[in-house]
Order: sequence, then structure tokens, then C-alpha cells
Amino acid sequence: MYRLLETIRIAEGLPDNLTEHEARVTRSQEALFGSRSLPPLYELFSRLEVPKSGIHKWRIIYDQEVRFMEILPHEKPAIHTLQLIHLPDAAYGHKYEDRSFLNALRSHLDKGVEPIMVVDKRITDTSISNLVFFDGKQWLTPSQPVLLGTRRAQLLKAGTIDVANISVYDLDRYERVRLINALLPWHDCIELNVSAIIKQAVPNEKET
Repeated sequence: MYRLLETIRIAEGLPDNLTEHEARVTRSQEALFGSRSLPPLYELFSRLEVPKSGIHKWRIIYDQEVRFMEILPHEKPAIHTLQLIHLPDAAYGHKYEDRSFLNALRSHLDKGVEPIMVVDKRITDTSISNLVFFDGKQWLTPSQPVLLGTRRAQLLKAGTIDVANISVYDLDRYERVRLINALLPWHDCIELNVSAIIKQAVPNEKET
């Protein structure tokens, strides 16, 4: 069984969005092992020596128990372009430690270019984040992401964003796109013009 990964943002010595991380740990352990066996995350956090200033990431590797934890400095990725990559499927229902599938998507792209996974013409995620698009009135996230991110869940519950079916043919309706994840909160995420998306090899609707 593959080991799981949880990555949590630590800002000025405090963990961020623990409620949604707790929920994902519970869902993953129940789905893969039948029940939750990990201690509460706040209890695990209390065991750590945590820097009191700056932004850090807390990585937890686990299966039915914690296998490894570490806290590392975090720097926002420098991404300037997004590239559509068409895939037959993109099954990644849980946040696994093994990211070889996702890393392979970036391996042939230039530095600063991040892939957007497209499945059956549907926009899903990048290799590191969920996506949110601005249509001039509201921010909308794809309804069928590859991974149900904790930041995405938080923003949906807060009413900051909503869901929509977004295909490759819909991109021209949008003005801006944001990359969000556990380490990229709404106030400090990556935001680009939709024109920064390279629309590669989009099939003609009439031919499909």
C-alpha cells in the first residue's frame, strides 16, 4: 500500500487550516485502511520544534501510523506560464507520498511552466495545485479536480469560490486564474492572466 502525505502551512509558528487537513486524513485512512488511526494533528504538532517566524511547510508521511515528519522552509514557486496537457485519465484520489506521476508531467517543461491536467477536455488541476478562474464576477473552481485540496475545501465552505464545469473551450470566458493549495492561501496564491495558458493540441469539438 502506498504511503500518504499531508503538507501543512506553518505561518509564524502556527499551523494553518487544520480542520480540512484533519478531514482529509480521516477520509484517506478510512478509505484505505478501514478506520482512522492517526492521533489528532494538533497532538502531533505539539511534539515538534517549530520556528516562530516565517512560512514553513510541515510534511507528514503516514499510512496506518506516522512514518516521518519534518518542517522545512517554504518559498512560493515562480510560475509564469501554464501548459495544457491532455491525459486519458488522472487518478489521484488521495494525496500519496509517491508523486512520480505528477512530477513526470513537469519533467519536459521549461522552468516556470506548470502543467494543467486536461481529462476528456475538462480542466482539472496543475501538478501542485487546484485552480480557480475569475470570469469578471466570481471565482470558480473546476467541479472535478484530480485531488480534493484542503485549501479548495476551505474556500468553498467560506463562499469565497464556487464550482463550475470548465472545459478547454471555456477558457476564453475567464480573465484570471489562481493556483491554490495548502501552502498557497487565497491572500498569497499565484495569480496569472488566462492568456498565460498555452492551449496545446485542443481537438475540434465537431470531430469528437
